[in-house]
Amino acid sequence: MSRNQTCSAIVLKTYRIAEIHLGVNLFTREHGLVSAIAHGARSAKGRLRGLTDPFCLGSVYLYTDPVRNSVKITEFDVQDFFLGLRENIRRFYTASLWAEIVLKSYGGGESSEQLFDLFVAAMQRIETATDEQIPLVSVQFLTRYLAMVGTFPQTDECGSCGRRLADGRSVRYSATRETFVCLDCAGPDMLELPIGALRYLDHTLSLPIANAFGIKADQLSVSAILRLLYALVGSLVETPLSTLEIGRGIL
Repeated sequence: MSRNQTCSAIVLKTYRIAEIHLGVNLFTREHGLVSAIAHGARSAKGRLRGLTDPFCLGSVYLYTDPVRNSVKITEFDVQDFFLGLRENIRRFYTASLWAEIVLKSYGGGESSEQLFDLFVAAMQRIETATDEQIPLVSVQFLTRYLAMVGTFPQTDECGSCGRRLADGRSVRYSATRETFVCLDCAGPDMLELPIGALRYLDHTLSLPIANAFGIKADQLSVSAILRLLYALVGSLVETPLSTLEIGRGIL
């Protein structure tokens, strides 16, 4: 990274530095995760006050100090504050979970550019989502994220016997095989997924995300899918997701 950079970025997390400064964890389209300092952001007269809050999206101007080995935010042209997230606790916790996943998976690694676009698309949709729609938006984000990093299992056939899964009544997820299996191949402790849930995933993943957001699924299927996705993401990041613990009963 050269000394002066302009990036498309969204704020994932902030933390206090001294009395008036903020440390800012940015997710950028061009460079993945970037840790920077927003000088004076906690000051009443600071130019960056209110512009570096979590979920602010826009063009950030960065200066890299090679001597101090630090990155400073010089300007932030915010294009969206996602104010709708703060009007609904389920929206806020869902977006916070996504942000935690992005941070703990190092911005998706080599898939950071694709993940940035997915994250922004999901944020734009969830900002106005109803309580009924919020879980479906999260399913789309989490499923596509896992598929993007290569850890979402195939939905068309049993990973053990090769039987077409859509022909059955329900399926199970085998953590040891990291695949879906039919009931004949399933063990007693495997997570069950209704066949309707599998068909929903199979269908919506073939659609552009904007179209997939409009496809409904029954509550039982959505709950089962989210349980599976939370388990898969937790296994991927190899660390507990604090947002899931804090938001228990909300997410």
